[in-house]
Amino acid sequence: APSLLRHWIDRAAEREPGKPFIVSADDGRELSYGQLREATGRIAAYLRAQGVGANDRVALLSNNSIEHLLSYFGVLAYGATICTVHVEMNRNQLDNILPAVRPRLVLCEDGLGLDDLLSSVAATCLPLGAFDDARGDSFFAAVNRHEANDAAAPAGADDSAVILFTSGTSARPKGVVLSFRELAGNAGPTADGFAMTSQDRIYDFRSFNWCSAQTLSALPPLERGATLILGRKFSRSRFFDHIRQHRATIATGNPTTVGILLNG
Repeated sequence: APSLLRHWIDRAAEREPGKPFIVSADDGRELSYGQLREATGRIAAYLRAQGVGANDRVALLSNNSIEHLLSYFGVLAYGATICTVHVEMNRNQLDNILPAVRPRLVLCEDGLGLDDLLSSVAATCLPLGAFDDARGDSFFAAVNRHEANDAAAPAGADDSAVILFTSGTSARPKGVVLSFRELAGNAGPTADGFAMTSQDRIYDFRSFNWCSAQTLSALPPLERGATLILGRKFSRSRFFDHIRQHRATIATGNPTTVGILLNG
């Protein structure tokens, strides 16, 4: 259940609060485990103040960033349901996806050009902003006005944790629901499969709106107290530079990008 995710965060933050959990490969920004614990506590306080409960949905319209993953973990650790939507793939289907999700809250990365669409959504819609925002009307500015606490929705292991949408390349995108048991239960075995330890640094550029990136490169590093090197997107010219610069010990790809690298 969500308490397991909170335990992973607390354990890592107690062991090495200054250790990076996420490093942005493109701009060098970092989020430490201590900052992760503080931020998820503030997100919990904010969600409780908004009356968000178990199985209430928070739609996340964002590309890879520290803010994207921090929102993801904050909603999960609180015990609500995070709905990750790949905007580039699903832009033409958002007017179907959002009514199907019925979100209580929509978080949107700046600059995606979705203002007209979001103006017709009944839920509260907030720009994502930066995780250290102190002023303004962004989600993180609102979150940072709260003191971190241990607020939690009464979600159990079989409540909805994540709703992911397929690409919709050949039909209307389908929403796939994972419970907390299904999502978190795979983290340890996946980390074992890659012999992942707290000393590893995992490089992944794939969209964290997809299940594969979440279940390989987000949850297992958290469970082991490792570090995620986060790429904004695939770059053939910078792939090996990112690995060298950030001392990655595990790097991921998909068949297309592996083929590109081999051909080069």
